[in-house]
Amino acid sequence: MPFCHYSTIKICVFTISDNKISEEIIRAHKRNISVKVLTDSNKSFDKGSDIETIHNAGVPVKIDRTQSHMHHKFCIIDKESMLTGSYNWARSAAEQNQENIIVSDDAKMAKDFVREFDRLWENLADY
Repeated sequence: MPFCHYSTIKICVFTISDNKISEEIIRAHKRNISVKVLTDSNKSFDKGSDIETIHNAGVPVKIDRTQSHMHHKFCIIDKESMLTGSYNWARSAAEQNQENIIVSDDAKMAKDFVREFDRLWENLADY
């Protein structure tokens, strides 16, 4: 799903290792879309992780440095639309796993996820 006509994208995922998704995130950032990424610290340094590439492209990234995992998988677009589900943003999810994803335009539900994203953004560490 290309991020084309949006102004803000808030991504909160356990990991990102699917190059196609990472490229779209970076393209969105280069088009001056406000993109922020929250991810788990342990997974961000795994072989194949694209978090460093995303960060080096200038996308703000924060990570959870606690002993537990930041295991969310959601994305909010313009505070009105969102996607969530079991789908890790990894090649294995796209190519082999049994995964699910829900895409919703329910602004009330998106608002609840924005609140969680903003809470985490305030509490997690810079990458």
